[in-house]
This record gives sequence, structure tokens and C-alpha cells, in this order.
Amino acid sequence: GEDVQFWLRRGTQHLDGVDLNSLAARWKVIVPELRRTFGAEVHFQQAPLEQLPFADESFDVIASAAVLEHVQNLEAISAESARVLKSGGVAWHSFGPLYFSFGADHCIAAYGDDCGYDHLLLTEEQYLSKINDQAFFDRQPNSNLPFWARHNQFSFASAREYLAVFQKYFHVRHVVAKISGPGLRFRDRFPDKWQRLRTAGIAEEDLLIKGISIVLEKRRAD
Repeated sequence: GEDVQFWLRRGTQHLDGVDLNSLAARWKVIVPELRRTFGAEVHFQQAPLEQLPFADESFDVIASAAVLEHVQNLEAISAESARVLKSGGVAWHSFGPLYFSFGADHCIAAYGDDCGYDHLLLTEEQYLSKINDQAFFDRQPNSNLPFWARHNQFSFASAREYLAVFQKYFHVRHVVAKISGPGLRFRDRFPDKWQRLRTAGIAEEDLLIKGISIVLEKRRAD
């Protein structure tokens, strides 16, 4: 995949990948190809991010893409990432959509631009009725859109909450906040709905920040 090859093309000589699911059949095929193409040591294994199967201070760099929006124990994952990073090592994460942004449940926006915040506006009964309408999603280009919502696999953390946890273990070196274009258009087109969201106590920044890219540096030992 592109996430792996991004690092190998830049001269990485040893790469370890983990996934919550076992993709052993696929790994058996691609690992020899990657090793042959890039001349690097490449390994993949199944493991939860809260319990990484590596020794302390094993890595110079940790990277993830489109992962942290789905984890619920940010504290444990941040601590574990810091444990396996060398002193002064770098963690790079790109993640989103954050749950309070437009279409952040991955599926509700399929009902139309006016429904992009329905995961926050609807009652639980109304919301479940929509995400469990498989006949509707079977008519979409990707019929599996509701998977994450049906399994409640979101972190539900705001951008500030992510930063607060990261700062316990790392120096924050760079942050890019990605603003939702559909969210901005929704705010302009549906002011009554937008006011309902704000009245519910949701900060405007949480409604508009759809994702974050961040570079963290592990604090050096004294």
C-alpha cells in the first residue's frame, strides 16, 4: 500500500507494520515483493496498538494514517507509542474525520449534503434507522459505508483532546488542522441546523476541523 511504500521509497531499511486484523494471506504475498523491490527488511503482524509487540525504544519513527480517529483509548496508545520510540524519536500521525465534523461517521452524508451532521442532530432511534438501512447503502458505490457506525468504532475525541493527550508524552512539533469544505457550506446553507449544533454545546472548531496531521517528538531522557 501507499502508506508503506511512502517510507520505503525514502530509504527506510527496516519497517514493521501492525494491524488490528490478521491479513496473513496478503502479507505472505506482499512482504517478499517489498523486500525484493526496496532491499529492506519488512515485517507485518497482528497486534493492538495498546500492546505493541516491540521492545522499549525500538524505533526512530512511528507513523499512522487514518487510524487514530477510530481508537478509543488514546492515553494507552500514546503511552505505548512513546515506550517503543527512541529518545528524540518522531511520531507522525494523519487522522480524520474527527467525529464532530461533517460526515464523520463515514456514512450519513450519503443521504445528502443537508444530512452531513445527522449523526449529531438525529435522535438515536432516527440515526440507527438510517445507518441500518442496508437497502439504501447497497445502492451506493460502497455498500460497506456504515461499518464503522454500526460497530461504534470512533474515538469521539475533539482536536484539543487529542493534543492534550499527546502533550503528556511528546513535544508537539507541527500541527496541520484540516478544515471541512462541506462543513463550511453546511454552515452557510442551513443556519437553523447549525444553531442547533451550537446550542447543543458543540464548539464551532469541532464542527469544522475534519482532520489533523501532526508531528510529535518523544521527550529526551534527562
